[in-house]
Amino acid sequence: MPTPPPAPEDLSSSPLRPPNAAGWDVDALTISRALGYVVGLPSFILGTATFMLGFALMRGSILNVACVLYSVSAAAIGWRVSAGRWRPKTGWAALRLAMLIGLGALLIYAMLRSVLWLSGVPAVGV
Repeated sequence: MPTPPPAPEDLSSSPLRPPNAAGWDVDALTISRALGYVVGLPSFILGTATFMLGFALMRGSILNVACVLYSVSAAAIGWRVSAGRWRPKTGWAALRLAMLIGLGALLIYAMLRSVLWLSGVPAVGV
């Protein structure tokens, strides 16, 4: 007589998968990191295409939009990396990290605009 197959083990009590109080399979940090990827990659792709269009037409307003898209992309990727590394435990820690990432995005925007200004590209609205 053949032996019966082993019974499937209960994965909810496995140490590899800790129980979540809300019953979700993923936590908020994982969702925010995934959203950072969903926002960062398209804004980088659109920013690159917008830069090419702005340089082809030599329009400062289009280049300004490209700078904004690049800074959004940098903020999204920066959030993804820093939130995974430091893992904020409280809402205030996440807010401080988000403010730091926002400051970094503003600095990247200012750097891009100053490089464009120093290279002689037309100003915004031209």
